[in-house]
Amino acid sequence: MYNKNELDKKIHDLYVFGRKEKYPIILDDSKDELLKVLIANNYCKVLEIGTCIGYSSSVMVCNKPDIFITTIEKDKNVALIAKNNFIDFGIADKISLIVDDAINVLPKIKDKFDFIFLDGPKAQYKTYLPYLIDLLNVGGCIFADNVYFKGFVLQDEKEFIPRGIRSIVKNLRLFLQLVKQDDRLKVDVKDVGDGICIIKKLRD
Repeated sequence: MYNKNELDKKIHDLYVFGRKEKYPIILDDSKDELLKVLIANNYCKVLEIGTCIGYSSSVMVCNKPDIFITTIEKDKNVALIAKNNFIDFGIADKISLIVDDAINVLPKIKDKFDFIFLDGPKAQYKTYLPYLIDLLNVGGCIFADNVYFKGFVLQDEKEFIPRGIRSIVKNLRLFLQLVKQDDRLKVDVKDVGDGICIIKKLRD
């Protein structure tokens, strides 16, 4: 692994590349909140849904070198970029990259995790949820990003939503409803970035 300053520089360059090429990498405000939760609670075993080009995994390892991340990405081309970045940054030993649709992978995972970063397909958040709760240790946290989906989730249900994103908005609203109604969970939705939902598991 590079030293912290060198790794920070490489990750910054990856951020610039990701924004230029319009990859859906985490926004700065959301990233800062994620790191705050991760570090303050000393979470070490991490599951990530939605690797993309490896930016968020790299940020987590850079800021908390004692973690190990299992990350899932269904797009083979994007996953290859992430894999090469992990090797280039010298952090490949900290990350297990699974190339598949998360819905195929989650039912087969036997490990438990302290922290789950949920940043895959937004319409699938509610589908993933039962698996994620089961995979989460008591006291652990699910950090769900983009739960406002460009503000559409906050709109009145009578307001117009473009046809192509209606199912995403509907399913995100249902996801938020489900986590808030589950008495095993403590939920905090924050107006940070594109909306983040921090879900702590209180009991099995």
